Amino acid sequence: MRIGIVVGSLICAPLLAWGDTVTLRNGVTLEGIIVEVSAEEIRIQVGAGGSSISQVVKRANILEIHLGPQKLDSVRKLAVQRLNEGRATEAATLWRYLSALQPDLIENQLGRARALRLAAQLPEAMVAARLAVRLAPQDPRGHQEQAEVALAQGDGREAALRALDMIRFSGTASVPGYLLLARAFALAGQKDDALEAVKNVLKQGSIPESSFDDLASLLLGLPAYVELESLARDRVDRRPRERKGWILLGHAQYGLERFAEASATFKTAITLGGPGFDRARVFYVVADARKGGKDPLSALKPEDQELARELDPSLGRKKP
Repeated sequence: MRIGIVVGSLICAPLLAWGDTVTLRNGVTLEGIIVEVSAEEIRIQVGAGGSSISQVVKRANILEIHLGPQKLDSVRKLAVQRLNEGRATEAATLWRYLSALQPDLIENQLGRARALRLAAQLPEAMVAARLAVRLAPQDPRGHQEQAEVALAQGDGREAALRALDMIRFSGTASVPGYLLLARAFALAGQKDDALEAVKNVLKQGSIPESSFDDLASLLLGLPAYVELESLARDRVDRRPRERKGWILLGHAQYGLERFAEASATFKTAITLGGPGFDRARVFYVVADARKGGKDPLSALKPEDQELARELDPSLGRKKP
């Protein structure tokens, strides 16, 4: 089964310069450009520029490969670009090619693992993540990717073990590490342990923007409204004109059954900019009804009920 690509057709041949050499175990050396890689063989285009002559070589017969001066930088750049564009399957094909030619480069294995994970090809993603760890046992990125793949596989316990390895090698102040650990514990149903990991995140003070949404979602899912309120108040203080923080603050207040405060907070959120207007509007209706001791469903339009259940999952449930 081929795991590589025909570089000349999918990436365009000009990206790779002439100068690759393949030395066989029998002493023969082939010079040209490697255009295809599979699990069992490679295809190298040989001869002068523009030649279509190629030769297939079994990988078991290869002693060593020396790549040309381009070092596949153009391919790697394209692989990163495809992943950033959300084209994970295409990116995975490129990272497979890079990993086959440069298997000892940790960046290639990490890129392959992440692309395969996002393309939902999880068994192969775990193989690549484990190889990254073997290449650099003290690099936290490999342990992190192993944990992410385990999470995608639904294995919270394995993810927690790998997250602990990430923390061990990245330092106890690792916000991404503790956040990953909290997600793993939550998936495993260990809510107390998840909350303890979250508290370690909050102790670090400033939360990176890249981690904020994951942390907020985790607190909502536990649920941990006291910690969510603390996180949301800090956000509101730093970004008073952003709707997101106010919605989170109102959600925490509602979860703590302080309905009057939640109603006022959601009313403020309605007046601000940024995404989430409908969420703020619907949440305000629900909180305001609770404040007055009314059934929120009586004040909601049918099309708003699903959104309202994000704030109050009990809405719309059939009574036993």
